[in-house]
Amino acid sequence: HGDMAVSSSIGSNIFDSSVGLPIPWALYCAIYRQASVSVDVTGMGWSVFILMLMIVLLFVIIIASRWTLTHAAGACCFVLYAVFIAQALVITTGVWKPPFE
Repeated sequence: HGDMAVSSSIGSNIFDSSVGLPIPWALYCAIYRQASVSVDVTGMGWSVFILMLMIVLLFVIIIASRWTLTHAAGACCFVLYAVFIAQALVITTGVWKPPFE
């Protein structure tokens, strides 16, 4: 069941990115008659780099756990997520400036 949870989580994130963001932005543009929505992209390059690194580490974790989601693999995924959230918070609050944008 753990494998299905990971697949569901990944599918949910893809759906959120492809539907959950564009529809509200499209509605905003239609209601306020604007051509675009301004989004702050501070640290975007660094965040994409960290996400790509996390995907590689996720594959390493899954392969190391023999394609099953063990408690240890789940804990590793949780730690990776916590690290991503922490770095996102310190960048957006201005506590730390990423090495590249």
